[in-house]
Amino acid sequence: MLSAAASVVVLIMIAIYSLQPKTLSYAEKQALLDEALSMFPETEQIQRAQHILYEDDLVIVYTSPE
Repeated sequence: MLSAAASVVVLIMIAIYSLQPKTLSYAEKQALLDEALSMFPETEQIQRAQHILYEDDLVIVYTSPE
């Protein structure tokens, strides 16, 4: 009975650990953005902004040099 309870606890711990969201570093986010932008033709690519106005986990707002 004790081993069955321990097995259930281990399975629950594995499930909780696998459900944690993966966090990306700034460099990894930039690499993913570059990969996504490379899928568009060169004429339609957006020029890179020079300054970050606001940055959050989900949103990055850039200022335009124009």
